[in-house]
Amino acid sequence: MTRETLTQVTQKLTQLLPLVLFACALTIVHHQIEAHDLSDILTSL
Repeated sequence: MTRETLTQVTQKLTQLLPLVLFACALTIVHHQIEAHDLSDILTSL
């Protein structure tokens, strides 16, 4: 691997990182919603 490709890979990773974190957050929230009833969540709002 040359330095140029390494830089390109790093740039792509930094671009993808927020998306990955967002996906993880969505998954966690989704599991929490499944654990509780939607009505409980709505009443807590």
